[in-house]
Amino acid sequence: MKNNHTFASFVLLLGAVLFSLKAVLVKLCYQYDAEALHVLTLRMLFAMPFFLVFTIKNQAFFKGLPQRIWLKIIGLSFVGYYLASLFDFFGLIYIPAGIERLILFTYPTIIVLLNRVFNQKKISHKQLIALLLTYIGIGIAFLSELEQGGAGRTEILTGGVLVLGSAIAYAVYIFGSGNIIPTIGSKNFTSLAMLFSTLFVLTHFALTDHLPDLLQYEWPVYAYTLLMAVFSTVIPSYLISYGIQHIGSNNAGIIGSIGPISTIIMAYLFLGELFTYLQVFGTILVLSGILLISLKINKNG
Repeated sequence: MKNNHTFASFVLLLGAVLFSLKAVLVKLCYQYDAEALHVLTLRMLFAMPFFLVFTIKNQAFFKGLPQRIWLKIIGLSFVGYYLASLFDFFGLIYIPAGIERLILFTYPTIIVLLNRVFNQKKISHKQLIALLLTYIGIGIAFLSELEQGGAGRTEILTGGVLVLGSAIAYAVYIFGSGNIIPTIGSKNFTSLAMLFSTLFVLTHFALTDHLPDLLQYEWPVYAYTLLMAVFSTVIPSYLISYGIQHIGSNNAGIIGSIGPISTIIMAYLFLGELFTYLQVFGTILVLSGILLISLKINKNG
């Protein structure tokens, strides 16, 4: 039993690190003047066959799902994997990958606020401290980025707002999926959500661009988006589903705290992004807040 727990924890850790690679790969694509929507479209196209195969294998199960479940899945797919990804990819145009991951990782605190609004769950003193730590940390990291002067104040704020919008959308997705995943399973839910979100992305592309626009880039853009689809989308989604199934979502959230740290390290190695002492301090505050939230949930769960 202990070995299973250790293995599941390692699987979750690997999944979190692979997920965190996404922002770096997106920024690498932008170095070749790739447009945000095009990068997102290529990512979803490359990932789609994997999720399609899994869905086809389980089509008998899916046929028995009631209409209300389908509607919820479609709605959550629009918010969680379409809107959240769209905001995130456009936000990465303006801010460093390390800052992006830091903002995106605030989604557990947003879930606490959603529970307060929609489920009338009181925010405890520990959770309040966690919220304050998290958002003070974001503020410190942001101020440090503004002081560095690498990009204009307007650009940095625009990127920050977009990525925060992504975090809110993803929090709504996680919050809304709580009643569906126990019914159909995390793997089934993820596969369907990815397929529907791909349809939303392709529809967006078809309404605003043309196919030749997607074929104009140098080969590294397609290599990076393929890597993004396989190693930062498909594989980690199933790794994390496996880990959650064996040690629970709360423990998964705690282990997932490695995400911002691994993004910062990889952004330094592959993008040359520098991280100031203030940003390190802000990161510590954010991660402390997230851990407080996760540990509180874990204790209550």
